[in-house]
Amino acid sequence: MKHTVQSMNVHLFGPFRIRVGDEHIHLGIAGVTRDILTYLLLNPGAVFRRDMLANLFWPDSTTAQARAALSTALWRLHKSCAEILGLTVESSENLIWLKADDDIYIDIRQLEYWQRQAQIHRRTDLRLSDTIRRNLTACVENCQGQYLDGCEEDWARAPREDAMTLRLNTINQLIDDAQERGRLSSAIRLAQLGLKDDPLHEWLHHRLIQLYAESSQRSKAIMQFETLKDTLANELGISPLPETLELRNSIISVSSLPGASPIPAAATENIGRSKTTPSHG
Repeated sequence: MKHTVQSMNVHLFGPFRIRVGDEHIHLGIAGVTRDILTYLLLNPGAVFRRDMLANLFWPDSTTAQARAALSTALWRLHKSCAEILGLTVESSENLIWLKADDDIYIDIRQLEYWQRQAQIHRRTDLRLSDTIRRNLTACVENCQGQYLDGCEEDWARAPREDAMTLRLNTINQLIDDAQERGRLSSAIRLAQLGLKDDPLHEWLHHRLIQLYAESSQRSKAIMQFETLKDTLANELGISPLPETLELRNSIISVSSLPGASPIPAAATENIGRSKTTPSHG
Protein backbone atom coordinates (compact mmCIF):
# COMPACT_ATOMS: atom_id res chain seq x y z
CA MET A 1 0.00 0.00 0.00
CA LYS A 2 1.33 3.41 -0.93
CA HIS A 3 1.77 6.05 1.73
CA THR A 4 -0.03 9.31 1.07
CA VAL A 5 1.74 12.64 1.06
CA GLN A 6 -0.42 14.04 3.86
CA SER A 7 1.62 15.08 6.91
CA MET A 8 4.81 13.66 5.42
CA ASN A 9 7.91 14.90 7.25
CA VAL A 10 11.46 14.60 5.91
CA HIS A 11 14.16 15.10 8.55
CA LEU A 12 17.66 16.11 7.45
CA PHE A 13 18.67 17.22 10.95
CA GLY A 14 19.72 14.21 12.99
CA PRO A 15 19.50 10.72 11.47
CA PHE A 16 17.88 10.83 8.03
CA ARG A 17 14.26 9.72 8.31
CA ILE A 18 10.88 10.08 6.64
CA ARG A 19 7.74 10.07 8.72
CA VAL A 20 4.08 9.98 7.71
CA GLY A 21 1.93 10.84 10.68
CA ASP A 22 3.31 8.77 13.54
CA GLU A 23 4.74 6.12 11.23
CA HIS A 24 8.40 6.04 10.25
CA ILE A 25 8.92 4.94 6.66
CA HIS A 26 11.80 2.52 6.13
CA LEU A 27 13.04 2.96 2.57
CA GLY A 28 15.49 0.09 2.78
CA ILE A 29 18.40 2.14 1.45
CA ALA A 30 21.75 2.99 3.02
CA GLY A 31 25.22 4.22 2.22
CA VAL A 32 25.72 6.09 -1.04
CA THR A 33 22.15 5.43 -2.19
CA ARG A 34 20.78 7.17 0.91
CA ASP A 35 23.32 9.99 0.48
CA ILE A 36 22.16 10.59 -3.11
CA LEU A 37 18.55 10.91 -1.96
CA THR A 38 19.68 13.28 0.79
CA TYR A 39 21.61 15.36 -1.74
CA LEU A 40 18.58 15.61 -4.02
CA LEU A 41 16.39 16.62 -1.08
CA LEU A 42 18.63 19.61 -0.46
CA ASN A 43 17.37 21.08 -3.74
CA PRO A 44 14.04 19.47 -4.71
CA GLY A 45 13.25 20.24 -8.34
CA ALA A 46 16.84 21.09 -9.26
CA VAL A 47 18.21 19.20 -12.26
CA PHE A 48 21.63 17.55 -12.08
CA ARG A 49 23.75 15.99 -14.78
CA ARG A 50 24.45 12.28 -14.38
CA ASP A 51 28.17 12.75 -14.90
CA MET A 52 28.34 15.36 -12.14
CA LEU A 53 26.60 13.10 -9.60
CA ALA A 54 28.65 10.08 -10.68
CA ASN A 55 31.91 11.99 -10.15
CA LEU A 56 30.69 13.49 -6.89
CA PHE A 57 29.76 10.19 -5.24
CA TRP A 58 32.36 7.90 -6.87
CA PRO A 59 35.38 10.17 -7.35
CA ASP A 60 37.91 7.32 -7.32
CA SER A 61 36.14 5.21 -9.95
CA THR A 62 36.41 5.34 -13.72
CA THR A 63 33.67 7.20 -15.57
CA ALA A 64 32.09 3.95 -16.71
CA GLN A 65 32.19 2.43 -13.22
CA ALA A 66 30.77 5.57 -11.62
CA ARG A 67 27.90 5.80 -14.11
CA ALA A 68 27.08 2.11 -13.60
CA ALA A 69 27.08 2.54 -9.82
CA LEU A 70 24.84 5.59 -10.16
CA SER A 71 22.40 3.66 -12.35
CA THR A 72 22.19 0.93 -9.71
CA ALA A 73 21.61 3.49 -6.95
CA LEU A 74 18.88 5.18 -9.00
CA TRP A 75 17.15 1.84 -9.56
CA ARG A 76 17.09 1.34 -5.80
CA LEU A 77 15.76 4.85 -5.26
CA HIS A 78 13.00 4.39 -7.85
CA LYS A 79 11.99 1.16 -6.13
CA SER A 80 12.03 2.55 -2.58
CA CYS A 81 10.27 5.84 -3.42
CA ALA A 82 7.58 4.02 -5.42
CA GLU A 83 5.84 3.39 -2.08
CA ILE A 84 5.54 7.10 -1.32
CA LEU A 85 3.14 9.41 -3.12
CA GLY A 86 4.54 12.89 -3.67
CA LEU A 87 8.24 11.98 -3.59
CA THR A 88 9.75 10.74 -6.85
CA VAL A 89 13.28 10.48 -8.23
CA GLU A 90 13.15 11.15 -11.98
CA SER A 91 15.92 10.55 -14.51
CA SER A 92 16.72 10.63 -18.19
CA GLU A 93 19.78 9.53 -20.11
CA ASN A 94 21.80 12.52 -18.91
CA LEU A 95 19.74 14.23 -16.16
CA ILE A 96 18.45 13.45 -12.66
CA TRP A 97 16.03 15.40 -10.46
CA LEU A 98 13.73 14.97 -7.47
CA LYS A 99 10.03 15.79 -7.56
CA ALA A 100 8.68 16.63 -4.13
CA ASP A 101 5.13 17.91 -3.63
CA ASP A 102 4.81 21.28 -1.92
CA ASP A 103 2.91 19.69 0.97
CA ILE A 104 5.92 17.66 2.06
CA TYR A 105 7.55 19.07 5.20
CA ILE A 106 11.34 19.19 4.77
CA ASP A 107 12.82 20.51 8.02
CA ILE A 108 15.55 22.73 6.54
CA ARG A 109 13.16 24.19 3.95
CA GLN A 110 10.69 25.17 6.68
CA LEU A 111 13.43 26.74 8.80
CA GLU A 112 14.67 28.74 5.81
CA TYR A 113 11.13 29.85 4.91
CA TRP A 114 10.20 31.13 8.36
CA GLN A 115 13.57 32.78 8.81
CA ARG A 116 12.93 34.69 5.55
CA GLN A 117 9.52 35.71 6.90
CA ALA A 118 11.20 36.99 10.05
CA GLN A 119 13.55 39.11 7.96
CA ILE A 120 10.78 40.43 5.73
CA HIS A 121 8.60 41.40 8.70
CA ARG A 122 11.44 42.65 10.91
CA ARG A 123 10.25 45.00 13.65
CA THR A 124 12.08 47.96 15.12
CA ASP A 125 12.34 46.10 18.44
CA LEU A 126 13.48 42.51 18.98
CA ARG A 127 9.99 41.03 19.10
CA LEU A 128 8.62 38.64 16.48
CA SER A 129 5.00 38.37 15.42
CA ASP A 130 3.10 35.58 17.17
CA THR A 131 2.82 33.52 13.97
CA ILE A 132 6.51 33.79 13.10
CA ARG A 133 7.58 33.11 16.69
CA ARG A 134 5.44 29.97 16.93
CA ASN A 135 6.65 28.61 13.60
CA LEU A 136 10.32 29.38 14.22
CA THR A 137 10.06 27.71 17.62
CA ALA A 138 8.51 24.63 16.02
CA CYS A 139 11.29 24.62 13.41
CA VAL A 140 14.17 24.66 15.90
CA GLU A 141 12.45 21.96 17.94
CA ASN A 142 12.10 19.80 14.82
CA CYS A 143 15.63 20.57 13.61
CA GLN A 144 17.54 18.77 16.34
CA GLY A 145 20.79 16.89 15.87
CA GLN A 146 23.60 17.42 13.38
CA TYR A 147 22.48 18.40 9.90
CA LEU A 148 23.11 15.60 7.36
CA ASP A 149 24.14 13.34 10.22
CA GLY A 150 26.17 10.41 8.93
CA CYS A 151 27.18 12.07 5.65
CA GLU A 152 30.93 12.45 5.92
CA GLU A 153 31.67 13.35 2.31
CA ASP A 154 33.13 16.73 1.32
CA TRP A 155 29.90 17.89 -0.33
CA ALA A 156 28.07 17.78 3.02
CA ARG A 157 30.41 20.11 4.91
CA ALA A 158 29.30 23.50 3.58
CA PRO A 159 25.53 22.74 3.73
CA ARG A 160 25.98 21.38 7.26
CA GLU A 161 27.80 24.49 8.44
CA ASP A 162 25.20 26.78 6.84
CA ALA A 163 22.26 24.85 8.33
CA MET A 164 23.71 24.68 11.84
CA THR A 165 24.53 28.41 11.72
CA LEU A 166 20.98 29.19 10.57
CA ARG A 167 19.51 27.15 13.42
CA LEU A 168 21.82 28.82 15.96
CA ASN A 169 20.96 32.30 14.67
CA THR A 170 17.26 31.43 14.89
CA ILE A 171 17.65 30.27 18.49
CA ASN A 172 19.43 33.52 19.40
CA GLN A 173 16.65 35.47 17.68
CA LEU A 174 14.00 33.60 19.67
CA ILE A 175 15.94 34.20 22.90
CA ASP A 176 16.00 37.93 22.12
CA ASP A 177 12.24 37.84 21.56
CA ALA A 178 11.62 35.96 24.80
CA GLN A 179 13.82 38.35 26.79
CA GLU A 180 12.06 41.36 25.27
CA ARG A 181 8.73 39.90 26.42
CA GLY A 182 10.07 39.05 29.89
CA ARG A 183 9.67 35.31 29.28
CA LEU A 184 12.95 34.24 30.86
CA SER A 185 11.94 30.61 31.33
CA SER A 186 11.30 30.31 27.59
CA ALA A 187 14.64 31.98 26.85
CA ILE A 188 16.41 29.53 29.17
CA ARG A 189 14.76 26.55 27.50
CA LEU A 190 15.83 27.80 24.08
CA ALA A 191 19.44 28.27 25.18
CA GLN A 192 19.45 24.77 26.64
CA LEU A 193 18.03 23.44 23.38
CA GLY A 194 20.83 25.07 21.40
CA LEU A 195 23.54 23.72 23.69
CA LYS A 196 22.18 20.21 23.34
CA ASP A 197 23.50 20.08 19.76
CA ASP A 198 26.42 22.48 20.20
CA PRO A 199 27.84 22.13 23.74
CA LEU A 200 31.06 23.95 22.74
CA HIS A 201 29.32 27.16 21.70
CA GLU A 202 30.48 29.60 24.35
CA TRP A 203 28.13 32.43 23.42
CA LEU A 204 25.09 30.24 24.15
CA HIS A 205 26.64 29.29 27.50
CA HIS A 206 27.22 32.99 28.14
CA ARG A 207 23.60 33.79 27.36
CA LEU A 208 22.34 30.96 29.56
CA ILE A 209 24.52 32.13 32.46
CA GLN A 210 23.13 35.63 32.02
CA LEU A 211 19.55 34.36 31.81
CA TYR A 212 19.93 32.34 35.01
CA ALA A 213 21.27 35.45 36.75
CA GLU A 214 18.43 37.63 35.44
CA SER A 215 15.89 35.11 36.74
CA SER A 216 17.52 35.12 40.20
CA GLN A 217 18.99 31.65 39.74
CA ARG A 218 22.53 32.67 40.56
CA SER A 219 23.66 29.24 41.74
CA LYS A 220 22.60 27.76 38.40
CA ALA A 221 24.46 30.57 36.64
CA ILE A 222 27.70 29.70 38.43
CA MET A 223 27.20 25.98 37.84
CA GLN A 224 26.66 26.72 34.13
CA PHE A 225 29.97 28.57 34.07
CA GLU A 226 31.65 25.56 35.64
CA THR A 227 30.09 23.30 33.00
CA LEU A 228 31.42 25.58 30.27
CA LYS A 229 34.87 25.76 31.82
CA ASP A 230 35.15 21.99 32.15
CA THR A 231 33.81 21.37 28.65
CA LEU A 232 36.24 23.79 27.02
CA ALA A 233 39.17 22.45 29.01
CA ASN A 234 38.38 18.80 28.29
CA GLU A 235 37.44 19.17 24.61
CA LEU A 236 39.58 22.06 23.38
CA GLY A 237 42.19 22.69 26.06
CA ILE A 238 41.17 26.34 26.44
CA SER A 239 39.59 28.62 29.03
CA PRO A 240 36.38 30.66 28.80
CA LEU A 241 36.69 34.06 27.15
CA PRO A 242 37.35 37.10 29.39
CA GLU A 243 33.80 38.34 28.79
CA THR A 244 32.36 35.14 30.23
CA LEU A 245 34.76 35.19 33.17
CA GLU A 246 33.78 38.81 33.85
CA LEU A 247 30.10 37.82 33.78
CA ARG A 248 30.73 35.05 36.32
CA ASN A 249 32.67 37.42 38.59
CA SER A 250 29.92 40.05 38.42
CA ILE A 251 27.33 37.44 39.45
CA ILE A 252 29.46 36.41 42.42
CA SER A 253 29.93 40.06 43.40
CA VAL A 254 26.20 40.77 43.30
CA SER A 255 25.46 37.65 45.33
CA SER A 256 27.87 38.89 48.00
CA LEU A 257 25.95 42.11 48.58
CA PRO A 258 23.78 42.41 51.71
CA GLY A 259 20.32 41.00 51.11
CA ALA A 260 21.34 38.87 48.13
CA SER A 261 20.57 35.16 48.18
CA PRO A 262 23.81 33.26 48.89
CA ILE A 263 25.28 30.91 46.29
CA PRO A 264 25.66 27.38 47.68
CA ALA A 265 29.27 26.30 48.29
CA ALA A 266 28.88 23.45 45.79
CA ALA A 267 28.47 25.98 43.02
CA THR A 268 31.75 27.77 43.73
CA GLU A 269 34.06 25.23 45.32
CA ASN A 270 35.81 24.37 42.05
CA ILE A 271 36.33 27.96 40.92
CA GLY A 272 40.02 28.70 40.51
CA ARG A 273 41.19 25.11 41.03
CA SER A 274 41.70 24.14 37.40
CA LYS A 275 45.04 24.78 35.76
CA THR A 276 45.38 27.86 33.57
CA THR A 277 44.63 27.20 29.91
CA PRO A 278 45.04 29.41 26.86
CA SER A 279 42.14 31.75 26.15
CA HIS A 280 40.45 32.02 22.77
CA GLY A 281 42.51 33.57 20.02
